[in-house]
Amino acid sequence: MSQQKITKINNTVKNLQKENIHTWFDLGLFLDKFKEQKSQLPFNGTSKDFNTKITKGGVAFLTFYYTIDGITVETEKYAKIFKNIYPNLPIHFIAGNIKDEANELIPKDAFQKVIPEMEAFDAWPLYKDFFHTKMERGSKTYNDLIGKFWNEVLILVEKLGTYIAENDISLLYLINVCSNPGNVSLALATILISEYLDIPVINNNHDFYWEGGHRKEDLKKKGIKKGPRDFFFHNAHIGEFFSIIEMVYPWESRSWMNVNINKIQQEHLININGHNPANVALLGTAVDTKMHQMSKRDIIKAFMQVSTIFANEKESITVHTAAHHTDSKRSLRPILLGYKTIKNFDFVNNNIVFLQPTRVISRKSIELNFKLIKRLFDYDTFSEKFITNPQLKLSLIVSGPIP
Repeated sequence: MSQQKITKINNTVKNLQKENIHTWFDLGLFLDKFKEQKSQLPFNGTSKDFNTKITKGGVAFLTFYYTIDGITVETEKYAKIFKNIYPNLPIHFIAGNIKDEANELIPKDAFQKVIPEMEAFDAWPLYKDFFHTKMERGSKTYNDLIGKFWNEVLILVEKLGTYIAENDISLLYLINVCSNPGNVSLALATILISEYLDIPVINNNHDFYWEGGHRKEDLKKKGIKKGPRDFFFHNAHIGEFFSIIEMVYPWESRSWMNVNINKIQQEHLININGHNPANVALLGTAVDTKMHQMSKRDIIKAFMQVSTIFANEKESITVHTAAHHTDSKRSLRPILLGYKTIKNFDFVNNNIVFLQPTRVISRKSIELNFKLIKRLFDYDTFSEKFITNPQLKLSLIVSGPIP
């Protein structure tokens, strides 16, 4: 426990409570002043000193929630890498919700901390007001929202900051907290905590709000098609409000390293956002290429488990005709679709399975799977297997939820 950090976070909370933040203009002025004051590096020792500091305090991985999803899978990899470098490193998984199934991925020796105020998107109380309610200067929503927002920020600074201080955490590793505006209160609170406590940050960006999103006027002016994230720009016409989003997502600081999963994001931060290239890095999502040896029994067991899921509590699986479901209401249960209806479908035997572990949304380009599968059947050696074995099947599973 670091008494110095605890005293610092307590004083930070008290000082922030004294700030006269009553309007969006007040917040903008505060952040401008804050950014100018926090230009010093929080650490200026040698790499050896830094290693000692990190190993003593540990690293905290922060995101909105942990479950069986891409973010949690990637975080597990990051945690393993840190453990390889620093074997005795304390690791903390912090989120608004940690679902039971996430324990399959979270290291057994990692500390877990749930702070409900860190939940995001529809689970964040202000999400609708920020991005789905039309605001105008002087309106009730406009005037009320700043008070609710700043109060949430203060609560998070105290709760999250106290946990970080009590555990003497030396490095924060954020995943999408400051790139995807699922909880703006959390983003700003994390920035304040890291800067006031002088804690370096690796800000890992998987999704930026502008990827697939544009201002209404840009859609018309540039002839751009509507995108799935246009709603983030719903109130972009109010400069003093939207400038907070632009400043926070992502935050630029000498003690923050913005790590992106592709070069397009990297170039956007440098060339459009004007970030220092020295503080922008690339870390693509990766697949473990090590072959995992599984017995035939384990493979059959796994197939049987998936088969049970698709049976939906019935004795057998039915494959439904895809053409009958193009306009139907979305199914809330797992469903198998094919070119025709098949009763008593045998999922376990004679089945080649392809897996796309993503959500069922347009930007995941699920349609590319079918083009790739078609290309496979252009190879005689591949298609010959299906000709010589009429029972052979090919199944494509998109395993993520429907948002």
